[in-house]
Amino acid sequence: MTQREQPLSRLPAGPMVAPVDCPGCARKIDPLRAGHVAIFANNFHYFCDYSCRVHYLTQHPELVRPTPKTSLPPGPQALAQSLPTLDDAEPVAFDADTELLNVDEQAAIGATPAVPKSDPGAILLVSATVTGVLAIALALTGTGLLALTIRLAMACLGVVLLVIRSSLSPRTPSDPHPAALLSPAVAAAIIALWARMVGHEIADESAVLTGLIVVSTGTSLQLIEQVRRGPMHRISTIQQVLDAPARRVTPSGYAIVASNQLRPGEELVIDAGEVVPADVVISAGEATVLPWLGAQSATSRVAGQSLVAGSRVVTGRLRATVSWTGMDRAWLCTTADPHRAAHVMAPVTRHARRLVERWALGAAAVSGLAAFSNGLSTPAVLLAAIAAHAAVASAATGATPSVHVLRGVLGALERGVAYRHALAWERAAQSTLAVFSARGTLLLGEPHVAEIVSLGRMTTERLLSVAAGAEALASDAIALAIKRAALDRQVELDAVRSPHVVPGLGVTAVTSAGEPLCVGSRALMMREHLSMASVENRLAELEAMGRTVLLVGIGGKLIGFIALQDGLRPGARAAVQHLLDAGVEPVLMSGDARETCEAIARSLDIEHVRPEVLPSDRAQELKSMTDSGATVAMVGRLGEDEAALSAADVAIVLEAAGSAVGDWSVTLASDDVRDAADGLVAARRARLHARAAMFLGLAPGVASALAIAFGLLPPAFAPLAVLVSAVGTHLHLRAVAPSQHDDTSG
Repeated sequence: MTQREQPLSRLPAGPMVAPVDCPGCARKIDPLRAGHVAIFANNFHYFCDYSCRVHYLTQHPELVRPTPKTSLPPGPQALAQSLPTLDDAEPVAFDADTELLNVDEQAAIGATPAVPKSDPGAILLVSATVTGVLAIALALTGTGLLALTIRLAMACLGVVLLVIRSSLSPRTPSDPHPAALLSPAVAAAIIALWARMVGHEIADESAVLTGLIVVSTGTSLQLIEQVRRGPMHRISTIQQVLDAPARRVTPSGYAIVASNQLRPGEELVIDAGEVVPADVVISAGEATVLPWLGAQSATSRVAGQSLVAGSRVVTGRLRATVSWTGMDRAWLCTTADPHRAAHVMAPVTRHARRLVERWALGAAAVSGLAAFSNGLSTPAVLLAAIAAHAAVASAATGATPSVHVLRGVLGALERGVAYRHALAWERAAQSTLAVFSARGTLLLGEPHVAEIVSLGRMTTERLLSVAAGAEALASDAIALAIKRAALDRQVELDAVRSPHVVPGLGVTAVTSAGEPLCVGSRALMMREHLSMASVENRLAELEAMGRTVLLVGIGGKLIGFIALQDGLRPGARAAVQHLLDAGVEPVLMSGDARETCEAIARSLDIEHVRPEVLPSDRAQELKSMTDSGATVAMVGRLGEDEAALSAADVAIVLEAAGSAVGDWSVTLASDDVRDAADGLVAARRARLHARAAMFLGLAPGVASALAIAFGLLPPAFAPLAVLVSAVGTHLHLRAVAPSQHDDTSG
């Protein structure tokens, strides 16, 4: 069987796939619209939904553990052979209201992960904890040599089980090194064995300490695994959905390939019902899409706009150019890539791991020196040092902050907000100012003409005619509003000549009668030496209403002005309030007059206003804010705001997720300004929770280490402090759980 290709000119308007049998229920289904796709024994299996997969696996238990993806045939030709070929069948309509409910990605996102029943690491962890408990419980049987030997054997068995579990289970990059967590238990076991062999009096105390360390370490690791199960399941779901097959355009048609075979610059064909397998920029077509994985509402996308991997086409057909693939895709780079993942590389999580891996050694040294200065024996000094190390080197201290960060990143992704890398997430969390480029963010960016005022003998029609003629070649929101008003009033545009756009100010030109014309802001009129004294009061009234005033002058005289009104974007007030509640100061930056900006700011409860800032000057304005010591986040759009976005510490770009233009800190798959605010607030909240978790995990350990160092408590209290920190951080994690996706109770 060979790969089949068809010329694009022969493709119908929708997808064409030969139906196949569902392995679970034997019904005929369209592979491109299968509710669930899985790979078993290197072959694709298409199911109606997840329940069919479950039924199929009950009949074939040997396939429960799927073949690793690395064993798939490496070449696109071989992979395409395992997929059904496309033919000229009639396209199947895709009904978003009915079929989306059965799409596996929707169900998987909300599913609570089940506890793996055959995980050897979990079994070893539980076994180690149980043996540690038994070693402690046997202390109640007496202090004889036989009882001591049995207790010591149980404690050492627990240590061995922990070491085996560590060697068998793959290390999570966000966790401290296993050596830092297990070295206290191993060292305590060695001292206990030595003391038992030589008959030293410290044998009993060291055996109890070994058992307690095993119990505290095993319990801490189990609690961490429990709260981390939900976020890790979510990442696995994202990767599974993004592994959708793609239809890559070839010189003679198209070829079906796996998503990991795509490269930037290649073109794809995406039809209704298909998942976008890579971050892309639409090159042709128009479609209604769910713009990101888990999005609840559909929106329209046209050529020039971007889509992220995991979005789904509801209706229509698109041709798109791949911008990011593999781990560079927006939904994977800060979650699944260990070199950029926020929960691995963020400073707060790295500091937590460093505390466990390095500073715990310092605590052991200080405790040992203090015990030595108190005149304790060498074995007692060693036990004090081991206890202090165990108290500080807690899994709760080293791993819990990463869970908070991961939850924050995943929560942002649920709202269509993607951080580019860990440093971008950190800067977003540190932001103290959030600057909004008013038009297109807090405002709709769709102004309309509210009032036309002519002066002298000039008619409003003539005024609108020359203004629209001057703006004929412009494409900004103000120009479009003026031309739309002329069209609505059936006013013919004046045939102006030699138009010259002055960025941020307006347009200068020559009217059809040969008179010099200028249309624009106050600053342009002042530059052209036109007096505005006669209308100053009226202009102030209009600007106090939040209106943008466009003045028109001919032959060195002001002939009138046009007032435009732009509405507030839905959610603008909520976004500002969200930032204020989080301690981030919103800033309104605009090229409009001060009175206009202040009126808009009052309606949004914004106190910090930067008016009359031209687009060319906004980068310098942001630099001045940064130089004052603030961490500045800029919310804007690609195009006019790019210079200002590049100058900000954190660039938040609306509707730019998946775009290949720029390396922005935070990109949104939507144009909702509330999501932009949530991107900052979610990062700040997660960072705050991570720091609180680090304190909750460290405080009991440090307190017990100091008490042991100065002889106030015996070494056995160190593992008890570890248990306290583990329970405290676990309860804190559950108390601040942001969504059902992190509910890992089972």
